[in-house]
Parts: sequence; structure tokens; C-alpha cells
Amino acid sequence: QDLVTTQDPFVTGVIGWWLRRLLRAPLLVQNHSYFFDNRAWLRERPGINHVLHIVGQFVIARADMYRTVNRKERDSYLARGGDRQRSVALPLGTASEAFAALPDERALADLRRRLDLKPEHQVILWVGYPVGFKRVPLLFKVFKRVSERIPDARLVLIGDMSRSPVDLRDLTRDEGIHAKVTLYGPVPHEELPLYY
Repeated sequence: QDLVTTQDPFVTGVIGWWLRRLLRAPLLVQNHSYFFDNRAWLRERPGINHVLHIVGQFVIARADMYRTVNRKERDSYLARGGDRQRSVALPLGTASEAFAALPDERALADLRRRLDLKPEHQVILWVGYPVGFKRVPLLFKVFKRVSERIPDARLVLIGDMSRSPVDLRDLTRDEGIHAKVTLYGPVPHEELPLYY
């Protein structure tokens, strides 16, 4: 084998470290989020995430190269003694071909009707899993301020809302933005370009 690569510095990272030793191949550890020193993530599941934090530090200290998708996580790696020459922050790519084509106008009009969006609405789209460390409640607070300045603003969330540690519908009511927020649910990946 020429290279062992892992999806994260945790479980697949430990497997990668073991394979690195077994195969005597370099190990590239990838990290697609922001974990290290992320207090919100550590509070989300305190016992498990603190153990994962320790495991992750063990793995990245033994990796030959470390790739993150953001500079903040790369900086946390460097702060732990990581080598600048063996680390890189490369954002995740997008299947840009799928987003390059102009959308079908009828499909877009139908989608706007389903989402109860008028042509004058300025839409903020959020796509993902609303797990705790992604701080969707903070997004709601920020959106409330945006909607006070831009009354036609609308917020549409796409994803499995059951993954949220808080009831997002109740939270929109608490923030007074429930009429301007759509919690749409999951969408097949191939349909996402229309939403964007």
C-alpha cells in the first residue's frame, strides 16, 4: 500500500494508525469538522466526546500528514505541536457540475410554492444535520436580527431535524421567527442543487 487515509482522527483514525504500523505506509488523517478545543462539541456528549478528543490527539500526533477543511482546526493541530509542513486546510469540494446548470423554472416555482416562498423573499439556506456543535440555536438568534432589518428574509433548513438536541420548532416560536423559518427535513442529495 502507498498510503493509508482516514475519514476522521477517531475510530477510523485508530484503524489507520494500526494499518500504518502493519503496512509501513504513511498515514493521512482527515478531519472534516471542528472538534479540537470546540467546547460546544465537548459539551454535546461529555463522556464520549472527551474520550474521542483524547483518541484524536493520540492519532494526529502519529499521523504523517493531517488534512482539515478549515484553518481553525488546522491551527489547533499546530498548537498541539503539529508540523506546518505536514498539515493542510483544504475546504470540501462541491460537485460543481450539478450546480452549474440553470434550474428548470417550473420545478423552481413548484419548490417555492412548497416552501411558501414568494419572489420577493430573500432566502438563507442551511443544509446539514442540526447536531449540537453546529449551533443552530445561535443561527436562529442571528436570523432574528437579520429579519428585523430585512422583513422579507426567510430561513430554510434542510436536513434530519430529529438529530437536533433541542426542539427546533419550539425554539423558532421562542425567538418569534416561526413564521419566517421552514424546517423542511431531509432531501436526496441529487435534488439539492434545485434548493441552492
